[in-house]
This record gives sequence, structure tokens and C-alpha cells, in this order.
Amino acid sequence: MTFTLQRGTNISHWLSQSSGRGEERRAFFTRDDVRRIADFGFDHIRLPIDEEQLWDEDGETIPEAWALLHAGIVWALDAGLAVIVDLHILRSHYFNNTTEPRLYSDTVEQAKFVRLWQQLSQQLH
Repeated sequence: MTFTLQRGTNISHWLSQSSGRGEERRAFFTRDDVRRIADFGFDHIRLPIDEEQLWDEDGETIPEAWALLHAGIVWALDAGLAVIVDLHILRSHYFNNTTEPRLYSDTVEQAKFVRLWQQLSQQLH
């Protein structure tokens, strides 16, 4: 199977780098936006997601955010678009930190990182 991407766009500030929640987050990116993207001739979207959007401080999933992620993927696939999901910002590794990210030195954070990817993989399988 060949997987070719030609022209895509990033869906920023929806499930990443945003303080919006509830109705504000639900209204920020919709099925109509995806249709418009497809109509513009794009063949894929990139969906960055942040740990703090999809998992709480205890590592429990946040159902509303996961529902939005799944909806966004379905909307894209229904519109004929491929989807790249990017686990973008972790609590233990944030690109604006002035100190070395804990992800590189803390085995607990490394194990947590693996669990997040495993959960994400299971959700997207």
C-alpha cells in the first residue's frame, strides 16, 4: 500500500496550545471546516494534540477531548482526507521550558510517555 501526502494543513489551537474547552472548543473546528479544507484541494490534515487536552494530571482520559479527536478524524476520512495525529506537547516536555525537559532524565516520565502513546495507538487503531 502506498501512502502519499501532497498538500495538507495544520489544525492548530483546537486540541493543542489552546485554553478553550466546552462549547468554545467544540465550535472552533467543525465538520464544515473539514469540508472546506477538502474543497480547497488539500489531501490531508495534521491534528496536533496536547497531553493536557486529552489526559488529566492523573493520566485519566478526558472523554470530551477524545470524542472531538475521533470526530475530527471521521470528518476528515468522510471528506476523503488523510489524517496525521501529532502528540505535540507533553507536560514533561514543553518546548518553552527553560530547563531540560524531565522526559529526558526521569524514568517515571519516560514510562508515562510510552503509556500515552500506547493509549493513543489503541484509540486510533
